[in-house]
Amino acid sequence: MHPSAPIFFQDSSSAASAPTQGETLTAPTEGPPPPPTGSGFPDPTLFLIIGALFWFLILGPERKNRKKRQAMLDSLSKGDEVMTTGGLFGRVSKVDEHEVILVVADGVRLRFSRSAVQSLSNEEDESDEADDSKKS
Repeated sequence: MHPSAPIFFQDSSSAASAPTQGETLTAPTEGPPPPPTGSGFPDPTLFLIIGALFWFLILGPERKNRKKRQAMLDSLSKGDEVMTTGGLFGRVSKVDEHEVILVVADGVRLRFSRSAVQSLSNEEDESDEADDSKKS
């Protein structure tokens, strides 16, 4: 036996509301349908905001510090007191394009790469004096 219409199973209490032939049952809806889900891709303005924050908090100040350090290295001259990246203090006795010769003690000269100079100790002394005058 092959029925032409679908067979629906119901309990006896709902027999009065049985669907007729060709009619299908639907689940009762409770409340509004769920909101449609997004495409999964966030709003592009979020990326722009994150990029701007990254620039202003990280890249901008780093670029400014790099320019300031490069200007300090370009202005190195004989007689400047400097500190190397290793923490060694000395006085510049000769400056070449890529090298600096420092006098660290009487008769002791050391050759360093120009980029090994971290700061001028004269600038540090001036900034310390300015900080001390602000505190007083």
